[in-house]
Amino acid sequence: MPTITSTDEPTIKKLKYALTRQVPDMMSGFTIHTNYGDIQIGSDYAEAFRNLTADILQYELNKLRIL
Repeated sequence: MPTITSTDEPTIKKLKYALTRQVPDMMSGFTIHTNYGDIQIGSDYAEAFRNLTADILQYELNKLRIL
């Protein structure tokens, strides 16, 4: 069984929080903030962004769990 170190715990907690709270909240639309201005993502495209974001965050969480 892989060992999760104490240095991994804050990252794991952040990823879990993002997956359970922030990612589902994206469904109604959201704003991407960049140094050059904001990009509004409306609800019509929000699901595609949400799905991609969830996949990436879950991948990162899985990597930490198998280290």
